[in-house]
Formats: sequence, C-alpha cells, structure tokens
Amino acid sequence: MPNNKQIIKIGVSGHRYLSKTPLITENLEKSIRKIINENPNKEIWLYSPLAKGADQLVAQITLKNYPKTKLIIPLPFEEQLYLDDFQDEDKKQYYQLKELAEKIFTIPNENQTKENQFFELGKFIVNNSDYLIFLWNGKVAQGQGGTGQIIEIAMNSKKKIVWIRANNDKPEFQELWEGVDPEGSMVYLNW
Repeated sequence: MPNNKQIIKIGVSGHRYLSKTPLITENLEKSIRKIINENPNKEIWLYSPLAKGADQLVAQITLKNYPKTKLIIPLPFEEQLYLDDFQDEDKKQYYQLKELAEKIFTIPNENQTKENQFFELGKFIVNNSDYLIFLWNGKVAQGQGGTGQIIEIAMNSKKKIVWIRANNDKPEFQELWEGVDPEGSMVYLNW
C-alpha cells in the first residue's frame, strides 16, 4: 500500500561556533513545535548536514522532542573529506546522529571548490525545504556558502523562515552586540 502521508521538510543552516545561550535552545524548541503544530499528521523530514553547531543542535532537539522525524543528511562532498574539519567530539556527535538518519547522500557538485560545494549544499537545502531554521548572527557571510549568503537565497525563495539570532562564537568573530536584539531572540519571516 503506498504511503499517502504528506511530508513537511525542514532545513537548517547556521554557525558552527555557538555560544551556550539558553534562549537559543528555548526558541529553537518553540519554533520546531510551531512548525509541527501547523502540520498535524504530516511526516516531518529534517535536512541537516550535521556540522558542528547549528546543524547538530537542531537535529538533537528535533529528534529528542519528535523522535518520528526522519533525519536526512545531505553532504557537500564525500563523507571522509567532510569530516576532516571536525574535532573528535564533533565527529562523535556526528556519528551518533548519523545512526538515527533515514538517508545520507552527497549532493552532485563535481569539480568545484570546497567553498562552492558548501554554497551548493545551502542552495539544495533551501530548494528542498518547506521551512528553514537559521541560527545566524545577522552579519554578511564570511565566505562562499556562509549562513548570511544562504539566508539571502531563502528570503528570495519566499520560504517560511525561523531566524534565531546566534553569535558566531569563534574567537576571531566575537563582537559586542550593543543596540541589537539579544542573542537567542527569534523572528519568523515570510509567514
């Protein structure tokens, strides 16, 4: 018998270096609950490449609170090369979450720079998602395929977006955020 259940696809993008602000987790849980509640009786797919930071955090929280979620892991290039930039603890978390995945695959993007492959991955996630969750500091992307560039594509796509402000906590990017929304604040865009 064919599965006629409708599918809602959630994509994630964000910084790899996040601070431990409780409001980020609280609003992430709230936003996922809102998406689930707007789509009762629909199958949920989460597209997450499971990089350190935002990708892993969104996957952990979604799977913990909604264990029937199907985790889909698109990668920008071959897995071993992808994991070369991971620290041991991040690899451990990646493999634990990978065990829960429904599917893992590499998006087609041969003969491109590493940065362009991340850009193509971001576009793939935007193009294949109904909702997008961004953990982002609101700044211009630091390079090709950065969160700032991917959210711009998402905004132009008119997809429903959850933006949770999250500082890039990597030491060379730490800044004072006087006069802006506090870290962890949340905005719904295109709703």
